[in-house]
Amino acid sequence: MRQRLRKRHGKFGWRHGLFWVGTAVLLLLFAAPQLLAEEMEGETDPGNPRIEELGEAAAPGHPQAEELRISGATTLQPLVERLAEVHASRSGVRIQVEGGGSGKGIAHVLEGVSDLGMVSRDLRSEEKAKLQHKLVGLDAVCFILNPSVGIESLSRSQVQDLYSGRVKNWAQLGGPDLPVVLVSKELGRATLDLFEGYALMHHPGRKEPGSAGYVSRESLEIGSNLEAMTLVAGIPGAVGYVSYGSAMATKARGLAIIVVASDGVAPSHQAILDGSFPIRRGLNLVYAHAAPAILDFLAAFDTPEGSRLVEADGFIPAH
Repeated sequence: MRQRLRKRHGKFGWRHGLFWVGTAVLLLLFAAPQLLAEEMEGETDPGNPRIEELGEAAAPGHPQAEELRISGATTLQPLVERLAEVHASRSGVRIQVEGGGSGKGIAHVLEGVSDLGMVSRDLRSEEKAKLQHKLVGLDAVCFILNPSVGIESLSRSQVQDLYSGRVKNWAQLGGPDLPVVLVSKELGRATLDLFEGYALMHHPGRKEPGSAGYVSRESLEIGSNLEAMTLVAGIPGAVGYVSYGSAMATKARGLAIIVVASDGVAPSHQAILDGSFPIRRGLNLVYAHAAPAILDFLAAFDTPEGSRLVEADGFIPAH
C-alpha cells in the first residue's frame, strides 16, 4: 500500500484491527493487477478492427509528433491508456500516460510538462481562460459500501454525519453493529472536489472548513478509484466515494462493493443525463496548444469505437 494511505494522525485504530489492513493490502497487491490486465486485454491485436477504425480519426497529412505526454485524473487513465495504445499503433506516435489527479494534469499542461491533461470534473472559468479542452464523457461520483453494511441509500446529512466522525457505528443509521471505516481522497483529486461540493465539508488540509466542517482526520486517505474500491471491498464497515463508471465496471468484474443511492436517487446513465443524480461531472482533456498530433488523438474519441471504449468504462460518451 502506498505510504499516503494513512489516517491523518496516529496508527490504524484498534477498532478495525490489523486483520483488515492485511486483507486490504493483499487485495491491492493481487486484485488490482488482475483488473488492470483485464482492462488491457485484447487491445493490441494488429488485426483488431478497432485499430482500423480509430486510425481513420487521424487527420491525413498532419506531421506526427514523436511523443504525446498525458497526465492527470486516474478516473480517466484506464480509458485514455487503451485509446492511446490503439491510436499509437496506427499513428506511430509514442504516448505516455500517467495518473496523479486532475490538479496534476492541469498543472502539467500549464507548465509544459504534459501535452494533455486528464480532468475528471467540469472546468472552472479561470481554467477555461488558460486552456482549451475537449469533453469526452459524463460521469458521476457515487458512494460505495462494503457489503457487510447492508444500507442501500445515504442522504447528504448522513454523509456529513459519517465523514465528520459524529457517526462511528452503522447501528446509528439503522445498519449492523459495526464500526464505520471512512475512505476519503487526497488533495488534488477531482473526486475530492466534488465530494466537498456535495457534502459541504473540506479536506482537513484546507485552510478553512466547509459550512459543514472538516472531513474527519480518522479517515483513510488514498488517491485512485481502484485503491478506494479495493479498500472498501476488503474492510467490513467501510464507506468511500468514487467514479460511478469505474465502480460499475469494476463491480462487474467481481469486486464486492455496494453502490448506493444518494438522497434517494440511484446512480444510472439516465439519472446522470437528466441531472437528477446530485453529483454529476464532465470528463475532460485539456491542452494549451492545438498541435496536429493532439487534435488527431482527441478526434479518436469521436469515432464509434471511441464511444464504445468510453461506454466500456461505464461512462456516457459526450457526443
